[in-house]
Amino acid sequence: MKLRLVALSDLIKNMGHLTIVMTPDFLREFLKSMGLKQADFGAWLAERLGQDRPYAPSEISTWEKGNRPVSYAVQAVIYKHLWESCR
Repeated sequence: MKLRLVALSDLIKNMGHLTIVMTPDFLREFLKSMGLKQADFGAWLAERLGQDRPYAPSEISTWEKGNRPVSYAVQAVIYKHLWESCR
């Protein structure tokens, strides 16, 4: 997966803390690089988060379209996977 550096203007400052928000483009590229459809990605996420039910494709679609931010737990799973795949 090709990663790009994010300009400081793309970051959001919140109450004195720097918050990094995963972009819809980044999420779409991640799924594409993994070769996963939304349903497969939902199951992949649920397994890593220890959840009984997978995320529905409609939930993932809202993230990909930017209609809802990707939760920090989901971001952590994705970034952890990327980190471990680089080692």
